[in-house]
Amino acid sequence: MLTVPEKIAADLKRQILKGGLRPGARLPDRRALMRQFDASPITVQLAVTRLAEEGFVTVGARKRGTFVTDKPPHLHHYKLLFPYDPAFRGEFWRVLREEAKRMSDDTDREFSFFCGLGGHRDIESYQELVEDVRAERVAGLIFASGAAEFKGTPILDQPGIPRVAIANDYELPGIPKLHVDHANFFARALDALLVQGRRRIAVLFGASQSDDASSPIVKDFAAGMAARGLAVNPVWTQFAEVWSSMSARRCLHLMLDEGQRERPDGLILADDNFIPSATQGIVDAGVRVPEDLSVVALANFPVGIEAAVPVARFGFDAKAILATLAGWIDRLREGGRPPKFQKVLAIGEDAYRRSVIGETQSGKGAAT
Repeated sequence: MLTVPEKIAADLKRQILKGGLRPGARLPDRRALMRQFDASPITVQLAVTRLAEEGFVTVGARKRGTFVTDKPPHLHHYKLLFPYDPAFRGEFWRVLREEAKRMSDDTDREFSFFCGLGGHRDIESYQELVEDVRAERVAGLIFASGAAEFKGTPILDQPGIPRVAIANDYELPGIPKLHVDHANFFARALDALLVQGRRRIAVLFGASQSDDASSPIVKDFAAGMAARGLAVNPVWTQFAEVWSSMSARRCLHLMLDEGQRERPDGLILADDNFIPSATQGIVDAGVRVPEDLSVVALANFPVGIEAAVPVARFGFDAKAILATLAGWIDRLREGGRPPKFQKVLAIGEDAYRRSVIGETQSGKGAAT
């Protein structure tokens, strides 16, 4: 049961959430609030203090009044949710978080992060997340995965909170989703290799629990090869543990060793997490790049991983993905309807760099 200060704070917050008190608006003075709620000065002060602690209002100097903050959390505070810490579990998530930090510095959108530690709910940060959702202190939630760990929790069930996700179309029913298009990546990668006259194509996937021929990403590669009249060589279709410093390195060294009867002349690295070790395996094998072998690697832009040999990169723009998802949240909050599901097409590194230059020049033009 709510106390009187909590009831007053809830009433005022409802007005803020519904737009009756807009950002920058001045709240009624203390005497007016005392009359409106038939409350004492102390009770009103406790209610205002609570709203200030939640980030909805700011209290000015004496007699200047109390104002709705310029960036109240229900309009500006976006939560980006990861099942694991991006620093340890994947380059895509790491780049996504770094771009969210940059966006917080450069725009009115403020991002904070939750790392679920594999579904654990007995951690303080989870309780804080639940409280933020229940108190509507978020503009929306962005799930960086299928969010299975949140089933049956307020994170998915609390009404009134805009939610979007990076997930497959069959995951999170009712939540707008986008997902990187691996089929498009393989199409771009294979075409780049064919232009260089490469037809003996190898591929290295990140190992997973479903890394057989039925895996969607393996099917995407096979379909791309078939569409171009190329045969998949099972010996050149390999899987490596992305978290092992030697797995990809030894795999590529063996595949490209001079003792092999036939070696590939084109290689696709389908996971950027093992690029350093995989390209070092090419060096170990003594293969010349690009003279003897052309290499195309999956990338999450902006690229933060270096390769030991020259590679062409095709992949996905994390900033554009994040901006799309945040825009969907804004649309949902305003009563709009984003796409139910959308695929993100791959771009080349040159195209990504041109887009960054274009944004920079556009920003300079706006400033002048």
